[in-house]
Amino acid sequence: MATWLPQDRVTVAVYVDGAKRTYVWMCGRVYLASEEAMLGHVLPPRTAVLGHFLEDDTPEGGKEPRVLVYDLALHKGEDMRGTSPSYRYGLLRGMLSGERGLFTLQWVGRASSAVEKMGWFKRTLPHPVECVVSIRSDPWVLTRLMHVHVRNPSSVHPAR
Repeated sequence: MATWLPQDRVTVAVYVDGAKRTYVWMCGRVYLASEEAMLGHVLPPRTAVLGHFLEDDTPEGGKEPRVLVYDLALHKGEDMRGTSPSYRYGLLRGMLSGERGLFTLQWVGRASSAVEKMGWFKRTLPHPVECVVSIRSDPWVLTRLMHVHVRNPSSVHPAR
């Protein structure tokens, strides 16, 4: 599984505790979320999601804050390391599919699809895109995908 990595981003982890309070880890610090950013009504208690904070361009020429949620690190107190990315994304879709506003579910799909869509991502998303990253069994680790495209194989000569 893979997704795009926004260019100007701040990585965040969002945790909902047993009392449905929402905490945000960002830049090495933990913050209690504001009332507008509380996710206790969306995420189950003892759940942590991973995302990127960024500013989307608006049609009016302004900026709009957004957190693109791309993975699930903890679900109802269960560590998600070792589970498949497609299973985790299915759980995320069940929790966040109807959410709009500050927290938005980021597209995650097959790695080959993400690489093929890189040009589309760069043209159509309301923020700059840096690269495509792979999501594997450890939600805390993203790996940049390297994509090599040889335009004219007949022009490639072996090294001498």
